[in-house]
Amino acid sequence: MDDAGLRAELERLVPEPWDVHRWDDVLRRADRIRRRRRGRTVLVAVTILLLTLVAALGAAGQLDGLLSHGTEPHLVVRGELHGADGARVGAIQIELARATIAVDRHRRVRLWGPQSASSFQARWFLDRGGSGGALYLRRPGKRTLVLCSHCGTHVSGRLRLSYAQASALVDDRLVVVLAVGPRRFAIARLLLDRAHLHRGLACRDAAPPRHCARIFTGR
Repeated sequence: MDDAGLRAELERLVPEPWDVHRWDDVLRRADRIRRRRRGRTVLVAVTILLLTLVAALGAAGQLDGLLSHGTEPHLVVRGELHGADGARVGAIQIELARATIAVDRHRRVRLWGPQSASSFQARWFLDRGGSGGALYLRRPGKRTLVLCSHCGTHVSGRLRLSYAQASALVDDRLVVVLAVGPRRFAIARLLLDRAHLHRGLACRDAAPPRHCARIFTGR
């Protein structure tokens, strides 16, 4: 019997187990694993690159809509930034969420409801022509909150305001200042947008005589 016949007879008498993989099969499996690992590595690298790019562009103010406008009822406060020469350099909008106001006989606006230590959530949106500088809220004699320390052209963010801060905001008692170093570059007086208020009536007592007040909610 020649070598080929002997090898065939041995394989017939002692067959190779089905779970023993041949070397070429092992190589194929190893190649598939390497391809999958390369694919995952490329995916992770691309994800990191995209996240870094988005963060860089957001910090530079080159991405619009990083924060969307609110869909819940909110009061809108707006202001236009003007430089020392009177030229308009930008605009800011602040949305105070789920707030209700009342107007007294002296036309002063106040938040409706009991004073509370809880904060009011707000969003702010800045649109300007240049970049750089710090933007902050200010009331007479006091800096209130810093919105951004190095502002871009189109930036947005979130705020938490105390009852006193929110009351000053809706009562037109706050301004926004854009400062470049120690110098004020531009300033905007914040005014409540009264064109889109919804009027309502709030009564404290269910039975007469009722004590009712005219209140307003946002859009």
